[in-house]
Amino acid sequence: MQAGSTPTWQLTERAEPVSGTPPVEFRPSADPAKRSLSALMWAASVAVALIAVMTLVSVQLRNDNRSGSSMRTSATAAQSAPETTATGTPSGGPATSVPLPLTAAALENYLRQHYSLLPGNTLAAWTWLTTRYQGEIGGYDAYRNYWGTVASVTVWDVSADPDQLTVTYRLTLRYADGRTGNELRRAQLVRFGGGYLIDGTTLLS
Repeated sequence: MQAGSTPTWQLTERAEPVSGTPPVEFRPSADPAKRSLSALMWAASVAVALIAVMTLVSVQLRNDNRSGSSMRTSATAAQSAPETTATGTPSGGPATSVPLPLTAAALENYLRQHYSLLPGNTLAAWTWLTTRYQGEIGGYDAYRNYWGTVASVTVWDVSADPDQLTVTYRLTLRYADGRTGNELRRAQLVRFGGGYLIDGTTLLS
């Protein structure tokens, strides 16, 4: 460096950055055909979804209708079934699987079966009586209260008259208090469906 010369560092000017607008990127607009295709695909997807929902709803409605129909059928069957007692016997009279023949043996067996229910099962025995005879007795409570005093009953010397629908028989009654009674009775039967009902008994001796 020579004497009296200006240092070069003082002569150097700071370079200023060149400012400028960044370049703008131009993109071509989307192809109209592609836009139409996208719209069609979206519409198709929506349609498929709607069809699926409608199908599910239709299936559910059919299932509900079948369930409702089954419940109504069950309810109708339950309402049409005859009322039964605790022993499974219809309240209108004793149940019979086949019609009982109108013979002396059938009538005698019927009477024995009736008394075989007593004194323990008054509810079932009660259904073997006609409504008229039930009223003559005084109702079920009176019937139950009487048989509640009996410890055991034996039926013997049974004979039937099919023409008159009557059965004559003897009873041996042993009461809960120790007493014993013997009775000769005649029962009047009536036809009921395929079997019989007892329409009354008469004390002969």
